Amino acid sequence: MFLRFLPIFVFFLASLVQYTVADDDPCRGSQYPCEVLKPWVSSPRQRSLELLPGDNVTLRCDVEQHLGRNAAGAIWMAWYKDNTTASVRLGRFIYSEKNAPNFTTSYTLSNVRRHDSGTFICQAKSTGNLRKGNSTGVHVMVAEPQLETPNITADTRDPDSIDLGANVTLRCETLAYPHALFNWTKDGRDVSTNHSRATDHMTIRGFSQSDEGLYSCVAWNVMGEKWSLQLQLKAKPPDGGLPDNMII
Repeated sequence: MFLRFLPIFVFFLASLVQYTVADDDPCRGSQYPCEVLKPWVSSPRQRSLELLPGDNVTLRCDVEQHLGRNAAGAIWMAWYKDNTTASVRLGRFIYSEKNAPNFTTSYTLSNVRRHDSGTFICQAKSTGNLRKGNSTGVHVMVAEPQLETPNITADTRDPDSIDLGANVTLRCETLAYPHALFNWTKDGRDVSTNHSRATDHMTIRGFSQSDEGLYSCVAWNVMGEKWSLQLQLKAKPPDGGLPDNMII
């Protein structure tokens, strides 16, 4: 019975209170609020998380509301996973004080397992008749760690005969979880940062004889590190010249 009269009760409260409304308030001069609440996940910042079994993570969501002159209301928020409720309060919305300009809610995943994988969003709505809104989803992946030996390749037909001045891209392929980071070496020494930035590929621009050598990549994550086999890169001999390893 109380729920039937809740909108009337809220409107009655709104008529008793005066509000300071900013000049850029989208609901200024309107009898009813027109804004859509837009919650956002403030932590973590990345929109995709790679977790290991047993990890813990806390998701945090923030929202603001700007009520019009004739509106009053509390902010109601809840978390959802894959369109099903994940609220810690048995699916119920948690709510702020009346007329709160902002509100924050969090959801903690403890000792995660594979079944915790999914997309988490938070939803916010207001009893002041603001339309509800959903945050951008955070995708959570939970899996066992792994790291396979990487394979190094070059986008050139013949690594032993590369045209001088050509661009050559090396790639390091591996199967890894969590996502692997990479280092590159030439003749056993780390490649300078202008060639590599801890990614799965590196490009040598304007290949010259000084770029000749044995290249390797190293993939690493929580499982440790693994090295690829070495790949030799050599420049094509000048016109009329002979390869160094040719015997006449």
